[in-house]
Amino acid sequence: GDWSWDPLEAAAHMFHLGRSIWGRQVYDSVTEALQAPQSVACKLPGGGFGADFDRHCLADVATILRRGVGSCARALLEAQDLSENAQQMAQDPKSASRLLRGVKKLQFLASFAWYHEEAFPEIAAEVQALQEVLETASVKSKEAQRMEIAK
Repeated sequence: GDWSWDPLEAAAHMFHLGRSIWGRQVYDSVTEALQAPQSVACKLPGGGFGADFDRHCLADVATILRRGVGSCARALLEAQDLSENAQQMAQDPKSASRLLRGVKKLQFLASFAWYHEEAFPEIAAEVQALQEVLETASVKSKEAQRMEIAK
């Protein structure tokens, strides 16, 4: 999306949801890495954007991964560009340092993407599987609500 209106605010949102970009968090699985930002989003005022939005985001991630290295690297480089712009605007040294750490991590991830494209299909399949699990759970939940209302 367009972040030119306020790179610092947009980067703050990105790093809040994707804490592993600037932090030192290491996940044990793709599923755990995907569920972490969803969990953070649910804690936002208003509860985030909802389960449907989460599933659509997962579908987008799977599509980007299936499209290959060009799409993955571009997404990472766009996130890096946002972070660099925000880092230049940051007035607080601690914030600037965190943003710089995010820039460096995004540079590493973009490099990793270029040299490990063979990993994308497997990761895309894991993302798709999580999306399908969430979709099934959503359908079952909606059916249970309908049955409860029908009583």
